[in-house]
Amino acid sequence: MVMPFRRLFSKSSQKSPHYYCGKFHNKWDKKDHRSLINFFTLLWKETPGDWPRWVENKATPNLDTCPDHINITFLNHASFLIHVDGKYLLFDPVFATKVGPIPPLGLKRRRPPGMALHELPPIDFVFISHNHYDHLDLHTLRYLSQRDQPKCIVPLGD
Repeated sequence: MVMPFRRLFSKSSQKSPHYYCGKFHNKWDKKDHRSLINFFTLLWKETPGDWPRWVENKATPNLDTCPDHINITFLNHASFLIHVDGKYLLFDPVFATKVGPIPPLGLKRRRPPGMALHELPPIDFVFISHNHYDHLDLHTLRYLSQRDQPKCIVPLGD
């Protein structure tokens, strides 16, 4: 059974000790030293390296494989497309030009994905490792959900 994309929490996730007050909560050490002052101090002291503004891809993916083989295509950063047993599995698909809490102000990608979003074959499964902006692109997931209705495998609470 394919679950709707917008489904928030299953009954089993509500039984998790991390689920309370109607929300899922990640636990972390409250003694960590993250603060706004530390963040701005890091930004002030950090010297940027020599990064190119843009890098073109020199290769084009070949999705034609023998049925007995597994084909793994690197798309960008943490995004991979795997073809196995006639199924297409997509991991951490991010096709946005910029990522961040406010995408127009986010970090701009330095190279295009290995293939364009509309060039992807029909996707059967999408795997999301975690919900950081460079691993979870909601626009891409909405597009794939409407186009292919893939089964999405995500961490508890996402």
